[in-house]
Amino acid sequence: MILFKEIENQLEKSKICEKIIRNLPEWFVIESYIKAYINDTANMPFYAVFYIDNPIGFIALKATSESAEEIYVLGVEKKYQHLGFGTQLVDWAVAYCKNKEKTFLTLKTLSENTNDSNYDKTLKFYKKYGFLELEEIKSYWDKDSHCVYMALIIK
Repeated sequence: MILFKEIENQLEKSKICEKIIRNLPEWFVIESYIKAYINDTANMPFYAVFYIDNPIGFIALKATSESAEEIYVLGVEKKYQHLGFGTQLVDWAVAYCKNKEKTFLTLKTLSENTNDSNYDKTLKFYKKYGFLELEEIKSYWDKDSHCVYMALIIK
């Protein structure tokens, strides 16, 4: 049974985040960033997908301005990818933005110039959803990691 629900409990948010991102080493490598995601998501709007009471995906949003929310982190366990769960999580983020009267949903991810096949798939996912590339920021996370800043206009 698949269940989507908004999570309010801070400890539960952190536990779900940690469980999922630690099972995605192709995307989440740097321990200091992993710890930041685990700690920070406790205080953010958070939505998760469960399969038989087991969390398999989540999204956390960060308010960045009066007019925008950012997808701070999103993860879906590898064996559940390409089944529409990521899209449904982003759908929730869009609905959340509409409810809060936000104009933009933004995100940062690795650009195609970083040459990482896993993040190439991530970038393709967001482009397919309708996110537009606004800027490439070289050496955002480190000297070899090019960040792409993307946005979706909320209608």
